[in-house]
Amino acid sequence: FPPADRFGRPGFPTVLARLQELAQSEFPDWTDFEEANFGNVLLSLFAYVLDTLSFYQDNQAAESKITTATQRRSLLGLIKLIAYDPRGAAAATVLETFTLAAIPVGSVTFPAGTFVSTGQVTAPQRFQLLATLIIGAGANPPVGYGSVENSKPFTENFTSSGLANQEFLLTNVPYLDGSVIFTAADGTYTEVDNFLASTATDKHLTISVDQNDRALLRLGNGVNGAIPQGSITIAYKTGGGVAGNVASGTLNRLEGSFADSFG
Repeated sequence: FPPADRFGRPGFPTVLARLQELAQSEFPDWTDFEEANFGNVLLSLFAYVLDTLSFYQDNQAAESKITTATQRRSLLGLIKLIAYDPRGAAAATVLETFTLAAIPVGSVTFPAGTFVSTGQVTAPQRFQLLATLIIGAGANPPVGYGSVENSKPFTENFTSSGLANQEFLLTNVPYLDGSVIFTAADGTYTEVDNFLASTATDKHLTISVDQNDRALLRLGNGVNGAIPQGSITIAYKTGGGVAGNVASGTLNRLEGSFADSFG
């Protein structure tokens, strides 16, 4: 047990010493405070309980204030009180150079979603091509440029219950801000901050991300925001973090096989 913590609490040793002083004031003949003494065992148990309760009390008080909270869950709850929407996970993005070994006879297409990665044998960092890249026939030099992102796509399927205020919790983490494409039988839904300005026909949804980077999607109630119908497909991406900050020139492995327009 440390003598004091970040709150300046005395800690277990000081609490035990104080209890021993109180015991001596009531029982002057009690002078044996060795660890094996049964009375001291009881005092140690009392000191432990007091120290634990004090720890919980001080931490709960600290987690109730933005300036002293250390838990992400506490901070997310506190900033809701001031209507602040924190930024979520963001993925590293870079302009990648694609170079063919020779001038192509036919055009060469790299579809969106093509992965390039670093050269590590184990746990390479993978980046996906955000838009289809085409190097045209006869291109000289045979070079193309495309934005790649340190992310991974996922798709989950649900079925609407037809009820108001439906919620859908996405499985994979960390969720990348703004990556959701929500498609129901009645159309595509758009993310908004809240439903205050949404009408009964507005295909809107809100997204909140918890302390574990899991995204929760909420839909309208038929008055503020439409109720989705039928089968639902939710496409989204995960990724982000410092792992994507790879060194220049290290994204040099292309995943997949490609041919020109003549095969």
